[in-house]
Amino acid sequence: MVTGINLRANPYGRGSLAHIARKTAQALVRIGADVALENLRPHVDAGPHVDADTGEELRRLGALALDPASYCHVRIAEPQEEERHLIGRLFDAVPYGRNVWWWPVDSSVFGGIAPDLLLDHLDALWTSSEHSRRSFVAAGLPADFVRVVPHGVDVRAFHPDGPSVLLPTPATFRFLTVADSGFWHRKALDLLLTAYHAAFSADDDVCLVLHLRRRPGPSRVEALLAELADRHPAPPPVLLDYEPRLDLAPLYRACDVYLQPSRGEAFGLGILEAMACGLPPVVTDWGGQLDFATPDTAWRVAYRLVPAIPVTPDRGLWAEADLADLTAVLRRAREDDAERERKRIAGVAMARHWSWERAARIALAEAGRLQERER
Repeated sequence: MVTGINLRANPYGRGSLAHIARKTAQALVRIGADVALENLRPHVDAGPHVDADTGEELRRLGALALDPASYCHVRIAEPQEEERHLIGRLFDAVPYGRNVWWWPVDSSVFGGIAPDLLLDHLDALWTSSEHSRRSFVAAGLPADFVRVVPHGVDVRAFHPDGPSVLLPTPATFRFLTVADSGFWHRKALDLLLTAYHAAFSADDDVCLVLHLRRRPGPSRVEALLAELADRHPAPPPVLLDYEPRLDLAPLYRACDVYLQPSRGEAFGLGILEAMACGLPPVVTDWGGQLDFATPDTAWRVAYRLVPAIPVTPDRGLWAEADLADLTAVLRRAREDDAERERKRIAGVAMARHWSWERAARIALAEAGRLQERER
């Protein structure tokens, strides 16, 4: 009988899936679930992205003795890591059954691994959104095999009330984008910066705050900004923020509208965090974020489908935001105070529904579903 969930992950990493592993483990504890944590990189048991209290809790969960036959074993890892893993025909699954991979997909079709290989070794595949579920089904996996287990937001930390950072800009209206520059193309920073320069000038009381989690090489953002400034008689201000921030909530609260017109999102954690802090988002009208970035809570930008990067026969498509529509939406988000306030209120209410505890309960229910199927 399944009595708990064993999360198999790299919980001390800096990426979004490591963050998801940490938050899911903690939420399962809070709802009273039986949870263990298997560190797939046991030589790493600390990191600058993990505060002391969280690290202590993760190490406690990792030290628990468990009967592996009574757990549902859920592996959370980067898709590229899984693809490399399977190319070598080494399938990481425990021998006790109830093996699950929790895997996000941002393009239109999951590719790179034969569906039969997943069906042979896994009991279920969890993914983060309806968009990702459709991508797996489009690749040939049975609809009942692919289950949506979403992510969430820590509404105790991300909310409109609380301190905000003091930003070095005189502009009273601030757009915000948070991105890892390693995903420059997927996050569509090129389109975003181009649309922002088309929508505004230095005469407008606006500033785009661009928080990058790591510096792009070699100065990719600065190079594009210089190119755009050369073509613009009075370029609007852009504040590049490379400050390491363990807590992003004060940065969200210092701004007014969140911008993430990505080419592909499996879920969109940053979008949900921004909504929880009172920032209505501008998003592409395609992707996992549409589960919560509804017309009531967000501005959704028109798009066209283009080949995803990297380009392979089975990689599928991404959505490229229409530049003219994105430019118009940026102006509208700045100018229409009443619409912005309606979306802000609706977004905060929506985010409260998408807590990590809710995500943990869905995960626990799906683990129970595997147990029932064995009877």
